[in-house]
Amino acid sequence: MDIFKPDKALQGRIAMMADGGEILRIALKALGYSVNSENPKELKDAQQLALEQKEHVKAYQYIQIDDSSELISGDVWVSMVYNGDALAVQEYNENIAFVVPEEGTHLWVDYWTIAAKAKESELAYQFLDFISRPDIAARLAQSFYYASPNLSASKLLPAEFLSNPAIYPSKEVINKSEFSQQLSPRTVRRRNIISRSILQ
Repeated sequence: MDIFKPDKALQGRIAMMADGGEILRIALKALGYSVNSENPKELKDAQQLALEQKEHVKAYQYIQIDDSSELISGDVWVSMVYNGDALAVQEYNENIAFVVPEEGTHLWVDYWTIAAKAKESELAYQFLDFISRPDIAARLAQSFYYASPNLSASKLLPAEFLSNPAIYPSKEVINKSEFSQQLSPRTVRRRNIISRSILQ
């Protein structure tokens, strides 16, 4: 809630992702609702919270993750950000901290798919085989600061990586957080309208 109803010192120093759907999810979480809520009143409450926040937001954008980052220049003091991006910026300034809201957060997973009619499906399978090799998967995890679902790769990762709560959150954090679930078409339409209104 600190990012939605910020202290005066933070007003105009906040960056939110350029993704109204993600903002809606964490607004729901801030209010104690599920990120998967289909309740019209809860969705309206979250929309109102996000709209009231707008006057305090400097920009709806994904922050830079190199030494030109707005977090390093001081243009932005607080940002909604993916954990791996936060840790990438931390390389340039160790005073930057990644914090999971006490209310919990939205969990996510990146994944690869091969289209049913892909023209180079065999090449795609070779690529997936390559990045699934434990040594390559471990290197990728460390390069991007994200947890690896590859258990064989985990055996190759250093202890400090595996024990970093920004990469591998505690059970307490996971228990308070949620993955997106399939929602009814009516709710998807409603949420899309709300998401667009947040970024207008």
